[in-house]
Amino acid sequence: MGKYLVIFLVALGSFSMLLGQENPESWASAQKTGKALLKVNYFENDPFFYRGSTHELLGLEFEILQEFSHWAKAMKGVDVSFEFLPYTDFESFYLNTKRATVGTVGSGSVSIKKLRIKEARFSKAYLKNIAVLVSSIEVNSLTDYSLFSEIFKGRKAVVVKGSSHEKEMNRIKRRYFKTLEIEYVNSPDEVLSKILGNPLYFGYIDLISYRAFTLRKEGLLRAHRVADRAKDSFGFMFPKSSDWNKPFNQFLKGGFFRLAEYHKIMDNYLDIQTINEVQMK
Repeated sequence: MGKYLVIFLVALGSFSMLLGQENPESWASAQKTGKALLKVNYFENDPFFYRGSTHELLGLEFEILQEFSHWAKAMKGVDVSFEFLPYTDFESFYLNTKRATVGTVGSGSVSIKKLRIKEARFSKAYLKNIAVLVSSIEVNSLTDYSLFSEIFKGRKAVVVKGSSHEKEMNRIKRRYFKTLEIEYVNSPDEVLSKILGNPLYFGYIDLISYRAFTLRKEGLLRAHRVADRAKDSFGFMFPKSSDWNKPFNQFLKGGFFRLAEYHKIMDNYLDIQTINEVQMK
């Protein structure tokens, strides 16, 4: 009996030690060691996160991550470096980030939604998100949802698979246009390219992506602003097991939105009209 009791106590002690150990990828561990390597899953979406003409990383979210790294060093004494993993498919980006290890951050122009909060952790919002309904310029302006099936008769909707826009388009289909056909693609750029290339397409897209695309492509599209969805905000995403949302929240809540660096990032990628609509105050 004494022999088995000793074995049990040793096993219990080992288990307790394991429970007390910090994950080496965690923020708690980084504060003790003074360094951390964060894996960044990023969804390629201009102007949020993308590669430039010489393959350098650029974008709103990329630059905010750099500012977070500077803050972590200056305010917490932690050297944070990054390892970047690109995704061109939003659904894969989201699922892989949700299931990732503790030391992973998702940077993918992700809207903070109630359902998503149940599946993952999010930082405080860094930017407001306005979704706009976009079509060819030849389509008459939508003035009321009740006219949806009339205005878009004979046309096909296109949205990013797994995005909040998919949910909104399905809501419209249920309530206003039961025969609406919806096509799914992997990125906002594909949505806008289809609409620009074929007047029979229309779709939901983030205002920021829409404005950046039309400036870049010099394409003329129509935004039906009566159908704007402006309840959401963008944030950085973390696995449920992660504690990295804590320093990100400290960084964002600590006056970042009042700093010149935040406004410089906005100026680098957005026009003044868009900035006035989406920046945090």
